[in-house]
Amino acid sequence: MIRFVAVEDAHEQQDWRESSTLGRDGKADVFDFETTTGQLLDALQQVESKRPFVGLKWFRDQFLPACGHAWAGDPRTSGALLRHATEQRLILTSRAPNPYQPHHPVTAIRVNRRHPRFQSATPKGRAGFTPVRIRGGAISDTVLGDRR
Repeated sequence: MIRFVAVEDAHEQQDWRESSTLGRDGKADVFDFETTTGQLLDALQQVESKRPFVGLKWFRDQFLPACGHAWAGDPRTSGALLRHATEQRLILTSRAPNPYQPHHPVTAIRVNRRHPRFQSATPKGRAGFTPVRIRGGAISDTVLGDRR
């Protein structure tokens, strides 16, 4: 069941990233934004490899809570993390045909592997490449000569 809940004035709301939660020992735990974003992206990569597309609502409401992360049980936190990751272009959205209701497409999400966060210092396939000098002319000269 989907409900519409009105959002109060933005000035009255506390930023979810700055909030702290009460831990098991009664002390306040600070919300670790980078760790939770990493856990979210790891979970999305895990499920992406097993499905043709990942539905946003299914991922948020069913898959994330089943992962066992403490933050994933709160729909406000997981929704805010997904929104933030989408705004930062860590997660890309698209439309996918709904197999159950063709007239209502699904919002699909996937990890943006071209984002700088996922790029390593040395791109794969280029590590250790050293050009080798060979005798003869340049291959481009040979190709151009054959075309004439």
